[in-house]
Amino acid sequence: MDPRERRSSPRQPIKLAAQIDLGTGEAWPCQIADFCAEGLFVRYSSETSKKLDRAFASGTPPELVVRFRGLDGARRHELHVSIVRRIDGAMGVNFSRPNPEAVDAMLQQCGGSRSQDRSSLRAPSDRVQFVLHQSAKAVTQFIEPLMDACFVQMVEGLKLAAQRAVNDQQANEYMDASGQIQARQRVIWHQMARSLESPLKPAPKGFPGSELSVVDKGEFEDWLTIRVMVTKADTQYRGDLLQLKLRLDKLGIANATGHHNPLGPSLVCEAFHNGLSQLKATREVEKVCLRVFEQTVLQQLGPLYKELNDILIRHGVLPDLDLSKYLSEQAGAKPEAQQEPAEPEPVAAESAAAESKP
Repeated sequence: MDPRERRSSPRQPIKLAAQIDLGTGEAWPCQIADFCAEGLFVRYSSETSKKLDRAFASGTPPELVVRFRGLDGARRHELHVSIVRRIDGAMGVNFSRPNPEAVDAMLQQCGGSRSQDRSSLRAPSDRVQFVLHQSAKAVTQFIEPLMDACFVQMVEGLKLAAQRAVNDQQANEYMDASGQIQARQRVIWHQMARSLESPLKPAPKGFPGSELSVVDKGEFEDWLTIRVMVTKADTQYRGDLLQLKLRLDKLGIANATGHHNPLGPSLVCEAFHNGLSQLKATREVEKVCLRVFEQTVLQQLGPLYKELNDILIRHGVLPDLDLSKYLSEQAGAKPEAQQEPAEPEPVAAESAAAESKP
């Protein structure tokens, strides 16, 4: 019987950076992809998978620890788990010791509560729905001209990659992709716009973290690449995104994709990747497209987040928000946290993560 069918409670998708600690002084970065009352589904890079294989060569330990930070970034939570099954790049685990506080902390990061089976998929009122619709429209209108320029640069980037290709087959793949983008850029944009206009929809079926299933290696590598892009953008626009998050929280807006900010860079990145999937391009072609997208779109989003905050302010949502006061209180909650290295994302350098414990 499939282990997925034995669960007595529903899975909650999430995208939460964590670490696997074997209790031997070694800890490696991973991602909690979903969880339920009985356990977790954890993903990690191919490098971490190899290290786990070596560590488990003499036998699977009866218990290990999955560690993550709470929503405020200060408090650390530990979940003692036992491995139920392993696949390439992921494992399903059951809780070996109860820790309701840690489960609550994960639910908070999903925008949920203990009594909810899933995060909110719709705005809590007509007024909030109107504000959200206006915000999503602003996102789409801001992104469209950036994408027009992006498509031009992607075509040029693919042609340049074709000139530098190591063989004729690869050169032909790049040239074919450049032609497809020229011919189908409106189709790609239409698919992308649909995602941007629906920021509260649940994660699409089959997307990493939404299903407890074997995910194609290329799909997982794409997710890792996008995760790096999102993390960099989150850092670049940190101040505006924090204000936006606080205002969305005030309205009670959350989604089911595990992202902290439904209107943040993750929405834009995943919308683009969803549109790009229409081409069914190779990994090498997608790398070129993602690199151009990061430079021409993702690095130009500063004015967008200022505009979204202005929209919420005009609707009376925390118009006098004192961000400096919030940041000082957050920093004062745990001064020693400044001396600790940040928890690595699942895509962080493996060598650095293996030598540090949070």
